[in-house]
Amino acid sequence: SIAEELIPLCKELDAILVIEDNIELVKELEIPGVHLTTKHTPAAEARNLLEGGPIIGVTVNTAGDILALKGKQKAKSHRYRKSF
Repeated sequence: SIAEELIPLCKELDAILVIEDNIELVKELEIPGVHLTTKHTPAAEARNLLEGGPIIGVTVNTAGDILALKGKQKAKSHRYRKSF
């Protein structure tokens, strides 16, 4: 898979590989990060499935989304994307 090809490259470059919306692949290949979009698994559920290992990032589209996540999702990063 492309992910398997990227793992050694990321290690060589001291980069963190983050896979979007594929918790199973992240767990199987021990990838260091997963990014969850708003239509997929909540971060709290992903954290349980991944047993606390990888970095979990989530997409938020409004300030209200950020406030709604406060204290619930336990994501280590949030990506804000302005919608037009």
